[in-house]
This record gives sequence, C-alpha cells and structure tokens, in this order.
Amino acid sequence: MILTGTLERAEFVKLRYRVRLLEPLDVDLATLLRLRRNLRAAGSYVFYHADGRTNAGVHPFSQLFSPPIADDPVARQRYQQSAAAFVLQPDPACCRHYQRDELLTFPVVLWGGRQEQIVQLAQVFQALGKNGLRHDAGRFELLEIAGQDSSGRYANLWRAGEDLAQVQSPLRDADWWLSTLPVAVNELTLKFITPARLMQRNRPLFRADFSDLFPFILRRVSSMLYAHCHLELVDDPARMIELAQQVVVLENHLEWQDWRQLGPDPQMQQPLGGLMGTLRLQGTTLVDLLPVLELGTLMNLGKNAAYGAGCYQLQMCGGGAFEKSH
Repeated sequence: MILTGTLERAEFVKLRYRVRLLEPLDVDLATLLRLRRNLRAAGSYVFYHADGRTNAGVHPFSQLFSPPIADDPVARQRYQQSAAAFVLQPDPACCRHYQRDELLTFPVVLWGGRQEQIVQLAQVFQALGKNGLRHDAGRFELLEIAGQDSSGRYANLWRAGEDLAQVQSPLRDADWWLSTLPVAVNELTLKFITPARLMQRNRPLFRADFSDLFPFILRRVSSMLYAHCHLELVDDPARMIELAQQVVVLENHLEWQDWRQLGPDPQMQQPLGGLMGTLRLQGTTLVDLLPVLELGTLMNLGKNAAYGAGCYQLQMCGGGAFEKSH
C-alpha cells in the first residue's frame, strides 16, 4: 500500500461563512486572494486580546494560522513548515459588483476536526468585517455559518444573534472521502481555478509539467495531514514521485498569469500571479496517485494556498468533475 496510517483520523469540515456587505463593493478574484494580511491581523486582534491557550499549550492564533514545526527531526526534514488549519476556496463565479446588504459567501475547508476552530474562524471573520476586505472598502457583518454533511448538503450551524459557543458541525474524514473515488481511472484533467504560485529555489515556477507539479501536491497534502491530523500519509514518497513520472501529459495548457495587487504604497504591493489552465493526463499509475491528487483539491497548492491561491479541480475524461458532493 502506498498510503499508510488510518485516514479516518484525517478529519475535516467543509464550511460556508456568509456575510452581509455594509457598503457597495467590486469583488474581483484579486480581492479574494489578498486576504492573508488582513485575516492574520484580525486573528491577532481576536486571540491576543483573549490570550487563551489550548490543552496542548499552543496559543489559538498559532494553532489556527501557523502550527509549530514538528519536534521530530526526521519529520522536520520530511515535512515543510505547517500551514494554517483552514483553506479558503474562493469561487470565481461570485466576482461581480455588490450592492449594500448583498450576501457574499466564503467557502472554507477546516482540517483537524477541532470544533472550536469553527468558532475561532468566525470570530476572525467578525473582526475582519469591521475593517473591510480592502484597505478602502468592504466592511461586512457575519450573517451565518453552514456546514456540509456526508450527503453533500449544507445545513445551517449558526445565524447572527445566536450563541457562537454552541456551534457544532458534522465532521468528515479522508477515508470516507476517498472511498467514493472511481476504482479505475486512466485519464483525467487537472484544472486550476485560481493561480498557483509555486516557488522553486526562491523563484516562481513559470512553466510546469505534471512531474513538476506532483511533488508540490504530495508535500502539501503530507504536511497538512501531519500538522493538523497527526498522520503520516506516505511511507515511500520517492516511489510516489516515480509513479507520477510515468503519467503521460496529453495536453499542457498551463500558463503563467502575472497579477499584482497594488496597495497605497510600493511596500504594500502583493504579487498574486501564478499558473492557470489545465493539464490533461493519462496513465495506468493515475489510480495510485488519485488519493493524493483528490486530497489536494481540499488544500490548494503553492504560496498563499491557505488564502485561496492554487485551488484546483479534477475532471474525468469527457469534462465531468468527480461527483463527490463538493
């Protein structure tokens, strides 16, 4: 077996945080992808005022935004620095002009099965809403939270005015999620929904093939599961990379899109560019790689992945997405 460990321990929840805008706003993809600084500032305000700690002695801000690096030296070498427990997955279809009082939804995947982090992230959104999505606009109020159950339906967990402390959501696990994958896959398409900014030797990767992409996906999935679910996913990463090198790329339509979000001064400029487009893949080893690829769709890829960058989907031969109650 390539995958090791008990994937039932890899718990996550798919959430929708819905907000009501308090002023008109033009929402574009760049606005949704540049929330890192503002979200971390909101988190710092919330948690360092509360100054709480988890049972493990880790401050809630660190637990949610940047968990400690592994103590085990072998694990420290194998896994990259852990990322945030949450993953924003913005929908480009929601980009448009919004009037005051219109609703905007933030889809989020939260890893680790910690129910209290649903509340903590809600508190971060509430603090963010007071300052706005941009430095000049976008104030909002958190209206409701919904969570996805195993049937794929979203049920309301909380509405404004209710007690946040009572929020509970159905948890899902990677073992169940992967059990619904096709038994045999010989061809699929990987499609980036938001730009993937992949860094190699401290420089962006402007061109990529599947053999270039897969190590990034494997490292992202492995490190997220280790950091937030205390689970080692793969016992032989080199073997996985060998299997990826056997995949045939039928079509490569990945292109670099050079975006830059301008701030009020040059120091506030934020590069958002990355690889966009599709890879059409074929090969008998795809079925062995599919679990890692599928888990990657719940984690995004590359720099700023937690905040929406590098979001991708898998599509079956013929263009249909995997029917997994996404």
